[in-house]
Amino acid sequence: MDVTQGFGLITTELETHRRNLTDVSETLSSTGGGAGGLGAPPSAFGIIGEFIPGMLQPLVDEAGQVINAGAESVRETASMVASTVETYHQIDAEAQSGLDKLGGAL
Repeated sequence: MDVTQGFGLITTELETHRRNLTDVSETLSSTGGGAGGLGAPPSAFGIIGEFIPGMLQPLVDEAGQVINAGAESVRETASMVASTVETYHQIDAEAQSGLDKLGGAL
């Protein structure tokens, strides 16, 4: 008997959610890591606009940092979901053990 199922806890859905979060985190990490290398060459805006790429680069770098921070946040959330699933399984096993002992005593 799966006690958590009696309470309507579907840990497989949580595990799927954790995997999806991990995938999102990896995508964000690869995007954020590549953002710093982006930027326009000095000639992209012509002679008059040669100063523009230098002005844009700090924004591109900051965007990469923000994306990496988001990736870390999603990674931490995935870890917390995994911990929640493990806790549910542990509580389920302890509850089942208690019910088994109670049933054996009757």
